[in-house]
Amino acid sequence: MPKHETVPLGIVSGIVSMAKALLLDRPSGTFARFLVPQDLRASVGRRYLVRRLPPSDRDRSRLIGACMRYALGKAFLKLRKDPVSDPKKLIDDVLKAAQEGRVQEYIIQGPNGFMLKVDDAADHARAMEALPVILESLAPASASTNASPAQSAPAKAAPMLHASIALFLTQFAEKNPAAATLLETRHSVELFRDLTRDKPLAEVGVEECDAFRAALSLWPARARVLPDYKGLTPRAIIAKAKKLKPPGLNVRTKEKHLDRLRVFFNWAVQRRWMSTNPLTGVRLQSKAQKYAPKRRGFTRDELKRLFDPALRREHCLTEPSKFWLPLLAIYTGARLRELAQLRVVDVRQIANVWGIDITADAGSLKNAASQRFVPLPDAIFNAGLLDYVQALTERSFDRLFPDGSWDAKNGPGDRTSGRALLPGAIATIEHRTRIKRHRFGL
Repeated sequence: MPKHETVPLGIVSGIVSMAKALLLDRPSGTFARFLVPQDLRASVGRRYLVRRLPPSDRDRSRLIGACMRYALGKAFLKLRKDPVSDPKKLIDDVLKAAQEGRVQEYIIQGPNGFMLKVDDAADHARAMEALPVILESLAPASASTNASPAQSAPAKAAPMLHASIALFLTQFAEKNPAAATLLETRHSVELFRDLTRDKPLAEVGVEECDAFRAALSLWPARARVLPDYKGLTPRAIIAKAKKLKPPGLNVRTKEKHLDRLRVFFNWAVQRRWMSTNPLTGVRLQSKAQKYAPKRRGFTRDELKRLFDPALRREHCLTEPSKFWLPLLAIYTGARLRELAQLRVVDVRQIANVWGIDITADAGSLKNAASQRFVPLPDAIFNAGLLDYVQALTERSFDRLFPDGSWDAKNGPGDRTSGRALLPGAIATIEHRTRIKRHRFGL
């Protein structure tokens, strides 16, 4: 007898052995990841296949993933028996069909709008055997509704747009994100609120998003701090920008505004206040453009000018942070904010190796991988770091740089900018921007 493997929702995959879909929750939505069999990876061209799932509850996402797994297993079987010239197109077609519920003729209908389609009588019989398991998995979502099988469950009654934005920002802040992340998210979502007429959230769609994109194309760079726009409402800023035609936002900045707004819409979809995310699939840049280097690094000649001894004596001896932060940055490659918020106890010895211990106890980190121990070279100690640490300890200082760099207005390290540190050196350097981690480390 042929060997069959049962999918968690009860769909029998047949001869092809396929691992179940791994559901991945990301800010942009839920994705299903499938492992490509080893013997087909060369023809398929990848180890994993990842597809976005339509906005839905967890049970339905599992069901859609199981249907996609079933269709993908049959596609892999076909590739083994009869290789095609374009396996990628075959896989894309079957996954899209399974994702949209178009796997040909036989239809099994269940409660709450659930439909399972299979493509021959044998598959239909196996699916019928699996149906009780499927219905049981759907029971929590369908027990309290008598919806017609041909209709999907309606979205719950949603509040007005402006009220839902206020609730979203409150709950977003409860996650304790980095201060900059919270500030930027609040700015983007509130900008959309201020430019969009208040209406039931369920009525917000692509038209409102298109209008927001049009507004971003007119929005001046640094509009909140420029004298011409200070104190104006967002609508007034747009009206004035139409007349003055100032430099606009970089495409990366516009993309970030849409990314933050997309998080808000995903939150609303998860609460069933919206049926779909109107920004799903909307991108202003390709992946290659998005991850292209933003700035060039310093040349060796520029680094020599930045670390010229005479220049450092003139500009870097007035405050400890101005002396130590550039040295630590260039020798460790750490972010300036990570270095600026270090505590005295973070300069420590582990397994007879001296270094800096970068942890969340000192301040916010970009991500979990940012927590690490970074060994220090002899050059740093030859410059007198341990003597400096000892002096701070004797005076009972907590922070490694108590001169104010760790709590600067715009976050730790903000006062350690290229202009603040070495104005004489960077006056002739073409990119007079803040010294960043990816441009400062060797």
